[in-house]
Amino acid sequence: MTRRHAHLNICARRQRRDHCKGGRAHNGEHRRSPRRERHPLNLRPRHTDAKSIVFTRLGNRLRVAGTAELSGYDLELNPVRCQALTKRATEWFGAAIDPARAEYWTGLRPATPSNVPLIGSTRYPNLYLNAGHGTLGWTMAAGSGKAIAEIISGRKPDIDFAFLGN
Repeated sequence: MTRRHAHLNICARRQRRDHCKGGRAHNGEHRRSPRRERHPLNLRPRHTDAKSIVFTRLGNRLRVAGTAELSGYDLELNPVRCQALTKRATEWFGAAIDPARAEYWTGLRPATPSNVPLIGSTRYPNLYLNAGHGTLGWTMAAGSGKAIAEIISGRKPDIDFAFLGN
C-alpha cells in the first residue's frame, strides 16, 4: 500500500467505504512575466466566490487552486481544468503573469460527499481520524486539529459535532 492510498484504506477499515473518497485537486503556479520581474507581485491570499478560485503569492510565483473532483486514485491532469485555472489567473492578473510558463499538478484529498470530516477515535487503540475535509482542509485545519488534540487528551471538544467513537 502506498502513502496516497492509506487515507482511503483507513476509512474503508472504519466501515465507511461510502463516506470517504479520493478527491483530485488541480493546482497551478504561474511565474511573473519577464517584463515585470523587477516589480513585486503585490497580492494577499484571495478567494473569488463567483468562480471558487484561490490565488496565493509564493515569492515570484502565483499559486492558483480551485478545482476538485471525485476521481478515485487517478492523478492524471485534466487539461480543461488546467486551462480554466490559467484563464482565471489571466483575467485577474493580466500581463503580470506568464501563462506560457505555468506548471500544474494534482493531488488527492480524502473527501466525504458533504466535506464534513471524519474526526475521532477508531476501534483500534491509539488510531484517530482527522480526514475527509475535501476542499475545506485548510479552512477547517485549526478547528479540526484542536478537536482531535482534545479527543486524544481525553477531553470533550468545545464544539458540538458528531465525532467518531462517541
